[in-house]
Amino acid sequence: MKTKMMNLLVLLAIVAVAWATGPIGIPSIASAQEGGQTEAAEGETAAKDEDEDEDEDEDEDEDAWLDEITLPGPEHERLNALVGEWDSVVKLWLNGAEEEPVEYKGNVQREWILDNRFVREQAENPTEDGVFRGLSLLGFNRLTGMYENMWTNNGSTAMYMETGRYDPDKNVIRTFGTHADPATGFVFHNRTEIAILDPDKNTLVGYATDDDGREYKAIEITYTRKAQQ
Repeated sequence: MKTKMMNLLVLLAIVAVAWATGPIGIPSIASAQEGGQTEAAEGETAAKDEDEDEDEDEDEDEDAWLDEITLPGPEHERLNALVGEWDSVVKLWLNGAEEEPVEYKGNVQREWILDNRFVREQAENPTEDGVFRGLSLLGFNRLTGMYENMWTNNGSTAMYMETGRYDPDKNVIRTFGTHADPATGFVFHNRTEIAILDPDKNTLVGYATDDDGREYKAIEITYTRKAQQ
């Protein structure tokens, strides 16, 4: 009887040890719980690292996108040929293409402003009625993919806006807009073509529409680079 009791106690001890430690090669419940907690912590750390990597990638993508739309690009480099000091010859068709144009000469200075984002043009042209002065800004909007041209002068209180694209076949920047005749108020469509002929010569030709909607040449300006002193 005593022997059976001892055997029972030994068996219960073995079962207790096995329950606490697990059989050889099999973790105990406590060990499994600890292992599960460790794996969960490692999983959370990996997920956190992955989220941080994704955030960094998103920041880099956003920075690249901002650079693409806010910094000057190759479209701006194309305007380098326009920068400098120029002699200008202006022809104006004031009453349509049927009449001879009015012609006068002037001076033009073009320079980059705002960290090479826009070319500012300042023009002075002596006329019979005094000195005609004009100001324009030409740039490329990388958000819209369009060239934008603004023009105003001391003979008007309006600012004329045009937008358009570069034509690689003809090597011209072609922009379109609508202008109002200051004398009559008639709104006409306008087309302007800026052609870079060579590093020392470029032209601007502006076309307007008459009352019948027919297009005609309204202005032609030839720019010749001034000789360096």
